[in-house]
Amino acid sequence: MAALGPQKRNKVKKVKIIEELEAKTDLNADQLEKIAKKNELKEEIDKLDYYINLYEKTHPDWNKAPEEVKVEEPVPVAPSEDVIN
Repeated sequence: MAALGPQKRNKVKKVKIIEELEAKTDLNADQLEKIAKKNELKEEIDKLDYYINLYEKTHPDWNKAPEEVKVEEPVPVAPSEDVIN
């Protein structure tokens, strides 16, 4: 999960940059190449969203602080008289 968030954030930034490039009129070859990759980036973002949502569903406590997660302490058991020493 730690890797998926930054990957998604970086791809969203790239899409925003591409959208800003689309508003311009005079573009060079590199800029046109970036614009051509916009749909590919959106598909990758959708895939990352799928995996992030899947992880959140299967690990509901993933974003809670450690002190919020309740850990039950084991209950000590009294020694039985039937135990042979």
